[in-house]
Amino acid sequence: MWLKQNTASQEILLGPFLDDTDGKTAETGLTIANTDIQLFKDGSTAEVNKNSGGATHISNGRYYAVLDATDTNTLGKLEVNVFVSGALPVRREFIVLPANAYDSLVSGTDYLQADAMQIEGADATDQINAACDVAISDASLATSAALATAQTDLDTLTGADGVTLATSQPNYAPNTTTPPTAAAIRAEVDSNSTQLAAIVADTNELQADLANGGRLDLILDSILAALDDPRGEPGAGAPPVNPDAMTKLDYLYKAWRNKKEQTSSAFSLYDDAGTTVDHQATVSDDGTTATFGEVGAGS
Repeated sequence: MWLKQNTASQEILLGPFLDDTDGKTAETGLTIANTDIQLFKDGSTAEVNKNSGGATHISNGRYYAVLDATDTNTLGKLEVNVFVSGALPVRREFIVLPANAYDSLVSGTDYLQADAMQIEGADATDQINAACDVAISDASLATSAALATAQTDLDTLTGADGVTLATSQPNYAPNTTTPPTAAAIRAEVDSNSTQLAAIVADTNELQADLANGGRLDLILDSILAALDDPRGEPGAGAPPVNPDAMTKLDYLYKAWRNKKEQTSSAFSLYDDAGTTVDHQATVSDDGTTATFGEVGAGS
């Protein structure tokens, strides 16, 4: 858990506190003072008491405590250990972050610091300003050899007025390709007539095949082949509420084929080996109505 440096009113959760005798019973009535809460701050060689205030029970042996600015005055790892009579020790670890980092990553009320100081060091502002002053000053722009060369290249490309494209530039030459004539288009179609005729023939054949039920035969053959495939019997457990049709047939075949037992209170359907009850239903008869319950898992 992350904490904010030098900040009061930061609630932390401690526990659960368990009985030190059986190790499982939640201790809900402990009195936890600040001196029972020991803080080990990053870089320290000894623990210190929580500055003020103890811990208050919430539920199921879990307590909350409130850290203040003194408790969170050291960046880095903060280990909290609680030793109170009647309960096993409780330990929590936290990370204390700088206020800017905490507000950026947790609260969403700030931004991570990434300014010029982090780019070039303590004198970054002076270095960047000085470089910018030299680079964009009027004098440097007026005498820049690179700028003068770029202007010359622009004039060559577009003309001295910077508007009219130079007709000598091949990349900007107009398209002089002569469009094809109608006769040339007809000749191209004629040269591909064989391929077009083959496409028409295939289309006609497909239409005739569909009209004569050819594709239906293939579908029926596929269905019949699937029906010929062997299927294992359903496993143990309650049958599903809405299975597919083949699964329903599987359950009916299993109920017809396998070993069954009927008593005054239960119907039992066994597995293929006849040793385990896969499915079972309750049975009752009050002398007027015989009731056969829904089939469920075996017992």
